This record gives sequence, structure tokens and C-alpha cells, in this order.
Amino acid sequence: MNTANAEFVTALKYVFENCGYEVLADTRRINAFMLDLVPKRGSEREILKKVLTENTGNILIKAYGQTDDDKKAIFSECFEKLKENTELKENEIIFALNTLSESLDIGYQLSEIKEEISAKVLKKGDIPTNVRNIEEYLNDVAEISYKALSCNTECEKAIIPESVKQIKSKAFFGCTKLKQVIIPSSAEQIGERIFEGCDKLESITAYKNARYKSINGMLTDTLNHELMRAVNGNIYQNFSIPDGTEKIRAYAFENSYVKKIEIPSTLKEISLNAFVNCIYLEEYAVNPMNRIFSSYEGVVYSADTKELIRYPQGKRNTGYIIEDRTERIAEKAFYGAEYLENVTFTGSLKTIGAESFENCIKLRSVTLPNSVVSVGERAFENCTAIQNVMLPKGIEEIGDMSFSGCTMLKSISIAQTVSRIGHGAFMKCHNLCRIVIQDKVKFIGDGAFSECSPSLEICIRNNDYAEIYCKSHRLKYNKL
Repeated sequence: MNTANAEFVTALKYVFENCGYEVLADTRRINAFMLDLVPKRGSEREILKKVLTENTGNILIKAYGQTDDDKKAIFSECFEKLKENTELKENEIIFALNTLSESLDIGYQLSEIKEEISAKVLKKGDIPTNVRNIEEYLNDVAEISYKALSCNTECEKAIIPESVKQIKSKAFFGCTKLKQVIIPSSAEQIGERIFEGCDKLESITAYKNARYKSINGMLTDTLNHELMRAVNGNIYQNFSIPDGTEKIRAYAFENSYVKKIEIPSTLKEISLNAFVNCIYLEEYAVNPMNRIFSSYEGVVYSADTKELIRYPQGKRNTGYIIEDRTERIAEKAFYGAEYLENVTFTGSLKTIGAESFENCIKLRSVTLPNSVVSVGERAFENCTAIQNVMLPKGIEEIGDMSFSGCTMLKSISIAQTVSRIGHGAFMKCHNLCRIVIQDKVKFIGDGAFSECSPSLEICIRNNDYAEIYCKSHRLKYNKL
């Protein structure tokens, strides 16, 4: 299964030709197409789905037009990432990468790898999920593979023996009762998100390990200067990230009771989902000596304040005024801000990132300044209290699913400068009864108005494309 599959190449090329390469970020949509176009190849389709879920397509496309050495480097990066973060075999990964390469016309193929017999590996399914004492299953194990211990419903303590050298990604995923973990001195490599979904984790101890250290309830990788995971228990009101830390990994503080995060001068990178579901988090405090980040009123900005990076999910203010120099709101910046009702946008703002206000369930209205040119995908998805949206005159694109699930939204006028309305942009806006589409709109995605009010009236101004779209999707429309 190491070479590209012609059926899937043909199917994927069809998808890209009809939806554009931006569909690479929407695994569910690609999989739906493959179900229709290649219905009898379930195992290969599942492999491609898993590979695309890791954002591989968007990484591979960067290889287009590059030198052979650059292509090799990009493909090697993807291969190693997938090997680390999935349970896929090496030749299954090669099959998926080669299929994607050919369908994207990149012009690079990986070679088959001869499988070798490795040391004893604990794999997913080797241990029943209701076992309380897992130590007896770990004797002589050298590697705990991807999700090997996942979804255990009884284990509260995991003492990992000295035989273990590698712990792969998501090894303890969803172990809902796990409270204590002891990592041995023998551990040489620990993957991403190994404790994702371990919401009761109270103690992580790295026993005399040269690379991994436990500092004040936080597991750190001293070789790569990364904070990997913090405990979830309510023992710590504040977390002070250790000096020397350069990166906070994804899901490091997932579901933590933390109220304040102190960021050191050394920090250079905050992974996208580092603070997912930190509903009690009220404040970020960045060391003034940090050259990458800054903080104002508990909110993380870039050092020059041109980008708003993270708003604390549990900040209790109902309103917030964005700093004057801010040009971009980062992806997921305000995600799930529980108390936020209104935001004052700066006149310098140009872009609103993907999922930036998603699940802000109390946000009432959105008035964007004329400086804004794009609203990212899912930017205001499930903002169920929004009734009014004022889009700026200069906006060019409304991203996929950007207002999906805004169930109280009643009407909206698309600015004359808009050329693209994304897939599912206004899906499930149950109260949306009127929308005006101007003459420059050249693309309207699938399901842009699905599950809206039956009385939805689409008003079209001098736009034959929009008229054809409404006819083909059986939408009621009027010509202005």
C-alpha cells in the first residue's frame, strides 16, 4: 500500500477542482466526497481521513514548486509527525502522502519502507479499558504506542516501569479517573497530548529523568524547552511557567482550574489549544522582558500589540476594548469567552482569525470597522445571542461556517466588496429571514444558507451567479 491509488487521486482532484485547496482544512467534507466517489475502499479512505485530520494537506501543499530537497524535507516532516501522532503503520502513511502528492500535482513520491521487528510494543487494545492496575501489562514493554492506554475508566495511578523508552501521542487519552503518573528515568521520548482528556490529573512525577522534569505541577521537556502538561487539580490557583520555557504545547492546560498564568521572558510560542476549556482562567501576565508577547488587562498580545493572541476564557468583564494598534485577531483568540457581551474593535483591524469568537454565547452584536477585509472560518460560529451584524464596506471574504449556528441572527447585508461567501457561512441561522447579496459575489459555498428560516428571502443585486446558485439550491430570492 505504499504507492498512490489512482481511484483516490482522481476523486481528490475532483474535490480540489470544485472546492479549491482550502477544503484541505475540512476533513469531514473531503471524507463525504470520498464516500460518494470511492465507496468500496473503506480502509484506504480511513487512512487518508486520519492523515488529513493532522493538517497534512496544508503542510504538503507548501512543497508545490519547491526544489527536490525542499520537497523531501517537507514530506519527511509530515511522515515523522504522522508516525508520532497516529497509530498508522509506516507504509500506510507513505500511501496517504503519495496519494495526496499526486492529487495535488506536487511531483514527489516516498519509497516503501521494509518493516522490521521492533522491541515489545504495547498497542491499543492490548489492555481492557476497565483495568485498574495497569502495571502488570507494562512488564518488559519498550514502547507505549498511540492511544495504547486510552479511554481506561478505572485506572487512577500509572507507574511506568524502567523498561519503557517511548510513550507515543495520546497514550493516556481519555483516562477519566487518572490522578497520578510516575514517568521513569528510562523515558527518552514522550509524544504530544499524552494526557488529553485526563481531567482529574493531580500529580505528574518524572523520576530522575535527564530530559523530562516535573516543576510545580507541570511536566516539562528540558531538551526542547517545552511545557507539556499541567495538572488539573484545584490545588494551584496560579501557574508560573518555568523560566527557560520556550513553548507551551497543545492541551497543556486542558480543563485546568487555573485562574492566572504567568508567562516568562523566554516564551516564544503558545500552541493553538494550549488553554482549551480553561473556564476559570481570568488573567495572563507576561513578563515585561518578553520580546514576543505582551499583556494588557490580562489579555495576551504580540509584543507590538498588532495581534491579539489570547483572551482569558473566564475573564468576567462583559465588555472589552481592543488595543488601538491591533491589526489581527488570532485564531481562537476569544474562543468560548463565557462572560463577553460586546467588543469594541479598533479602526486598525484588518483580519479576524478562524474560530476567534466561536462559542461566545453571550456576544450580542458585531460591528466591524471598515478596515476589516476578511472574517475567518467559524469566526462567530455558535454565537447564539448575536442578533445584528454590521459588515464593513471593505470586506472581501466571509469564511466557511463564519456565522453558522448564530440562531438569533435576523438579517445581514453583504458589503459590495465581498467576492466570496464560504461553505456553510450562515448555516443553522434559524431566524435569518433576509440577506442582501451584492453584484461582486463570485463564489457561494455549499450549504451557505442551509437550515435557515423557511421564510428566508435572498435579495440579489445585479448578480447572475447568485441567481443561478439560488435556483440550483432551491432558495427563494428576489432581484433588486
